[in-house]
Amino acid sequence: MKEDEVDVLRAAIVFTSSGLDASMTRLVKDAGRYLIPIEGTAARAQYEAFIKAELRGDSVDVELQKAIVNADPAEAILKHYLSVRTKASFQGSGDLKRRVRNVLGIPSAKVSDAKLESLDKFFIARNSISHSMDYDDLDAVDSRRRIHRGPEEVVGFCNNAFDLAVDFIHAAGDLIKAHR
Repeated sequence: MKEDEVDVLRAAIVFTSSGLDASMTRLVKDAGRYLIPIEGTAARAQYEAFIKAELRGDSVDVELQKAIVNADPAEAILKHYLSVRTKASFQGSGDLKRRVRNVLGIPSAKVSDAKLESLDKFFIARNSISHSMDYDDLDAVDSRRRIHRGPEEVVGFCNNAFDLAVDFIHAAGDLIKAHR
């Protein structure tokens, strides 16, 4: 396989990761905005636990302080919470579990730990590409050897990421329908 073909496969992983980040950020903000205000939802319980933990700390985050004294504190605190939960890119299955599944209160029966963990190789590949240009050995001064992945492997990684995003979207949709 030619180097430029391998680079296209690398780009597929990076762009798929970007799409996963964008879609999960949008999902958390949109579905969270609907689910969190509803008493008794798992999303509401996560939100309350977060706010209580923040207020119990030695110091309260400046942005949370601003939200509390805002003219519309409920809206401002919710906005702050959702921005904290979505401010960084997703780095692995644990991140998706904490910052998407748990924040929205999606049951593990809908998006399992095993399904989330199946993305770990995808995230390892994405991080290798993004943080070290996919070089096989960064310490080797004279080596330009890079990690190569075949089309089947990359297609599998990307399809798995897309499938997981769809699972999250359907699960969030089911929660919203259940609380209408």
